[in-house]
Amino acid sequence: MIKILSFPEVTDAELTGFLQNVIYNRFAMWPNATKSATENYLRNELKRYPGEINCVSFRGKILSLLASNDQPWDSKHFGFKCNRIDYMLVHSQFDEKTVERSLLKLLALYQKKLSAKRVSFSSLSVDSDNRIFGKTLQKAKYKFILSWLDGFIPASKSQLIESSESFDFGLIQKVEVSHFQKIASSDFFRGGRFFLDPRFDQKKVLNMYSELVENSYLNQSILLVCRYNHKAAGMVICQKIKCYDSFADLTVAPLRLLIVDPEFRKKKVAKSLFQYSIQYLSDLADIITTGIEVHNVPSLNLHANAGFKFNYVHNVYHLWLS
Repeated sequence: MIKILSFPEVTDAELTGFLQNVIYNRFAMWPNATKSATENYLRNELKRYPGEINCVSFRGKILSLLASNDQPWDSKHFGFKCNRIDYMLVHSQFDEKTVERSLLKLLALYQKKLSAKRVSFSSLSVDSDNRIFGKTLQKAKYKFILSWLDGFIPASKSQLIESSESFDFGLIQKVEVSHFQKIASSDFFRGGRFFLDPRFDQKKVLNMYSELVENSYLNQSILLVCRYNHKAAGMVICQKIKCYDSFADLTVAPLRLLIVDPEFRKKKVAKSLFQYSIQYLSDLADIITTGIEVHNVPSLNLHANAGFKFNYVHNVYHLWLS
């Protein structure tokens, strides 16, 4: 008999048995990210997860799990309540129809709770390689938006930065923040997930990227700048270095955003800044990670030429409840 459980009702033995049969490819090819290490990572993340977790149990075994949380910043920015599913996990050894039914039950419960809280928008990203996810989400009225491609490069100081007396690199200066805010709000890549969903106010989406620049600076993320003839020409945002204790204390530098002033395009600013950023971050982390839209060909080429390995493809889905 299929039963829906809240996470506190799940025993350690049930959770362990479930995670041993979960295929989770987000960390594929990462150093130290063995199957057992990834299981340990998921166990720790779920036990300290701040949102709501529900599971479906069948004959004493967990079939599927859904972990979701409200998104207060998004809600305030866009003017309606937003929620996000951070983990959708399934048992890989049960037949597809049984697993699909269990996910549909979880999603129906999830959507019922969202409606009760008057949440308007939900999103998630799932492994592109798992066909159960795509089939089930479409049945649950989620709309496919785009695919993301994740990659990484081991720390390396061997990057050959484009030589030019015109280039100068370093950490961002306070007076440069507003300059890149303006570029982000007017001339940013228009192929992101919020741009591809017509329900979002495009002005608010552009303003979101402007705020991202400011918030990254205020939160002391790593902002690296290329100056061309002493003028701020390009910027890379790297989130704070993260240590993955489950992966033998692997340190990771997550790249988040690359912005180039249109005035300085075709002057190899992006290539040179990217090479400098890898060299700079290699002093701080074991690997440098990235995430890009699969249709952003210029960015794909930039990463490939820099030596990034692509290890994970995931699909983004949106659901509107009102």
